Amino acid sequence: MRRRPAAGPRRRARADEGPRRRRLVGLGRFVIRERVEWSVADEKKKDATKSGNPAVAADARAAKDAKRPKKKQQKLTTTRSWVVPTFLTLLLLGVAWLVVWYLTTSTGISVPVMSTLGNWNMLIAMVLMAGSFGVATQWK
Repeated sequence: MRRRPAAGPRRRARADEGPRRRRLVGLGRFVIRERVEWSVADEKKKDATKSGNPAVAADARAAKDAKRPKKKQQKLTTTRSWVVPTFLTLLLLGVAWLVVWYLTTSTGISVPVMSTLGNWNMLIAMVLMAGSFGVATQWK
Protein backbone atom coordinates (compact mmCIF):
# COMPACT_ATOMS: atom_id res chain seq x y z
CA MET A 1 0.00 0.00 0.00
CA ARG A 2 0.97 3.53 -0.62
CA ARG A 3 1.55 5.87 2.27
CA ARG A 4 -0.49 8.97 2.42
CA PRO A 5 1.09 12.35 3.33
CA ALA A 6 0.05 13.51 6.78
CA ALA A 7 -0.48 17.21 5.93
CA GLY A 8 -2.57 16.71 2.85
CA PRO A 9 -1.64 16.94 -0.80
CA ARG A 10 1.58 18.77 -1.63
CA ARG A 11 1.30 21.89 -3.65
CA ARG A 12 3.57 21.90 -6.60
CA ALA A 13 5.87 24.96 -6.71
CA ARG A 14 5.87 27.11 -9.80
CA ALA A 15 9.02 27.27 -11.83
CA ASP A 16 9.86 30.85 -10.86
CA GLU A 17 8.92 30.58 -7.18
CA GLY A 18 11.79 28.49 -5.89
CA PRO A 19 14.83 30.41 -7.18
CA ARG A 20 13.29 33.76 -6.27
CA ARG A 21 12.72 32.67 -2.71
CA ARG A 22 16.24 31.38 -2.48
CA ARG A 23 17.65 34.61 -3.89
CA LEU A 24 15.79 36.72 -1.36
CA VAL A 25 16.90 34.53 1.51
CA GLY A 26 20.45 34.55 0.18
CA LEU A 27 20.38 38.32 -0.22
CA GLY A 28 19.06 38.70 3.30
CA ARG A 29 21.81 36.52 4.68
CA PHE A 30 24.42 38.36 2.65
CA VAL A 31 23.29 41.75 3.90
CA ILE A 32 23.14 40.57 7.51
CA ARG A 33 26.54 38.92 7.20
CA GLU A 34 27.98 42.04 5.58
CA ARG A 35 26.60 44.31 8.29
CA VAL A 36 27.91 42.05 11.04
CA GLU A 37 31.36 41.91 9.48
CA TRP A 38 31.36 45.66 9.01
CA SER A 39 30.41 46.39 12.60
CA VAL A 40 32.95 43.90 13.92
CA ALA A 41 35.64 45.46 11.73
CA ASP A 42 34.78 48.90 13.10
CA GLU A 43 35.00 47.65 16.65
CA LYS A 44 38.38 46.09 15.97
CA LYS A 45 39.76 49.37 14.62
CA LYS A 46 41.15 51.51 17.37
CA ASP A 47 41.11 55.24 16.97
CA ALA A 48 44.66 56.38 17.62
CA THR A 49 43.54 59.96 18.25
CA LYS A 50 41.85 58.74 21.43
CA SER A 51 45.01 57.03 22.62
CA GLY A 52 46.19 57.59 26.18
CA ASN A 53 49.62 58.46 24.86
CA PRO A 54 49.70 62.17 23.86
CA ALA A 55 52.49 61.65 21.31
CA VAL A 56 50.57 58.87 19.53
CA ALA A 57 47.37 60.95 19.56
CA ALA A 58 49.19 63.99 18.13
CA ASP A 59 50.72 61.88 15.35
CA ALA A 60 47.32 60.38 14.51
CA ARG A 61 45.70 63.84 14.36
CA ALA A 62 48.51 65.10 12.11
CA ALA A 63 48.04 62.09 9.80
CA LYS A 64 44.28 62.72 9.63
CA ASP A 65 44.85 66.41 8.87
CA ALA A 66 47.30 65.53 6.12
CA LYS A 67 44.68 63.29 4.45
CA ARG A 68 41.94 65.91 4.73
CA PRO A 69 41.65 68.17 1.64
CA LYS A 70 42.49 71.79 2.26
CA LYS A 71 39.68 74.30 1.93
CA LYS A 72 40.36 77.18 -0.38
CA GLN A 73 39.49 80.51 1.14
CA GLN A 74 37.40 82.59 -1.17
CA LYS A 75 38.61 86.13 -1.30
CA LEU A 76 35.96 88.80 -1.34
CA THR A 77 36.53 90.50 -4.69
CA THR A 78 34.18 93.41 -4.09
CA THR A 79 33.48 95.27 -0.92
CA ARG A 80 29.96 96.20 0.10
CA SER A 81 30.92 99.40 1.89
CA TRP A 82 28.76 101.43 -0.50
CA VAL A 83 25.51 99.74 0.52
CA VAL A 84 24.82 101.40 3.87
CA PRO A 85 25.48 105.00 2.74
CA THR A 86 23.42 104.46 -0.42
CA PHE A 87 20.59 102.86 1.54
CA LEU A 88 20.46 105.69 4.06
CA THR A 89 20.76 108.38 1.38
CA LEU A 90 17.90 107.02 -0.72
CA LEU A 91 15.70 106.47 2.34
CA LEU A 92 16.25 109.95 3.76
CA LEU A 93 15.89 111.55 0.33
CA GLY A 94 12.53 109.79 -0.17
CA VAL A 95 11.27 110.83 3.26
CA ALA A 96 12.50 114.39 2.76
CA TRP A 97 10.83 114.56 -0.69
CA LEU A 98 7.54 113.42 0.82
CA VAL A 99 7.70 115.83 3.78
CA VAL A 100 8.62 118.82 1.61
CA TRP A 101 5.84 118.03 -0.83
CA TYR A 102 3.25 117.75 1.96
CA LEU A 103 4.39 121.02 3.54
CA THR A 104 4.46 122.96 0.27
CA THR A 105 1.00 121.82 -0.80
CA SER A 106 -0.57 122.53 2.60
CA THR A 107 0.95 126.02 2.96
CA GLY A 108 0.66 127.04 -0.67
CA ILE A 109 4.38 127.62 -1.16
CA SER A 110 5.45 126.98 -4.72
CA VAL A 111 8.59 124.91 -5.38
CA PRO A 112 9.43 125.01 -9.11
CA VAL A 113 9.81 121.26 -9.82
CA MET A 114 7.40 119.91 -7.22
CA SER A 115 4.51 122.20 -8.10
CA THR A 116 4.44 121.03 -11.70
CA LEU A 117 4.55 117.33 -10.80
CA GLY A 118 1.46 117.42 -8.60
CA ASN A 119 0.55 114.05 -7.08
CA TRP A 120 3.40 112.31 -8.88
CA ASN A 121 5.56 113.53 -6.00
CA MET A 122 4.06 110.76 -3.87
CA LEU A 123 5.22 108.15 -6.42
CA ILE A 124 8.72 109.67 -6.60
CA ALA A 125 9.07 109.52 -2.80
CA MET A 126 7.81 105.94 -2.66
CA VAL A 127 10.18 104.84 -5.47
CA LEU A 128 13.13 106.39 -3.63
CA MET A 129 12.22 104.60 -0.39
CA ALA A 130 11.55 101.28 -2.17
CA GLY A 131 14.87 101.63 -3.99
CA SER A 132 16.62 102.11 -0.66
CA PHE A 133 15.19 98.83 0.61
CA GLY A 134 16.23 97.15 -2.64
CA VAL A 135 19.78 98.35 -2.06
CA ALA A 136 19.62 97.11 1.53
CA THR A 137 19.26 93.52 0.27
CA GLN A 138 22.85 93.76 -1.02
CA TRP A 139 24.24 94.27 2.47
CA LYS A 140 26.28 91.36 3.82
